Amino acid sequence: GSGGLEAKVAVPASTGGSEEELAAAEQEVLQALSVVVDPDLNMDIVSLGFVQGLVMDLEAGRVQFDVELTTPACPVKEQFQTQCQEVVEALPWVKTAAVTMTAQPGGSGGPQQATGMSSVSNIIAVSSCKGGVG
Repeated sequence: GSGGLEAKVAVPASTGGSEEELAAAEQEVLQALSVVVDPDLNMDIVSLGFVQGLVMDLEAGRVQFDVELTTPACPVKEQFQTQCQEVVEALPWVKTAAVTMTAQPGGSGGPQQATGMSSVSNIIAVSSCKGGVG
């Protein structure tokens, strides 16, 4: 029989354009984010399914989304956040990109916000010696 999957998730809707424009904009955002690669898994964050809750306001040029990491102690979290924001804001129609870093909870299935981010005492700078893309 059919799987009976229900799509009744309360997600803020993207606005400011037709469905076609929003779909095209979403593809642009995901394509931009596909250059962000997880160094541990050696795959981009879009293919890994880390990009969650993408919401766009095309008129205001605003994009917001979450990046869900596999661990809250991810050493490249700050680098990811900066890189995600930069590549999305590089799109011609985007004025601001709001990136929220989250982490998969260990064991429990529900979404949780990572806590204690304001009290981080040690920051590890990570340099990636990237060559050209393509």
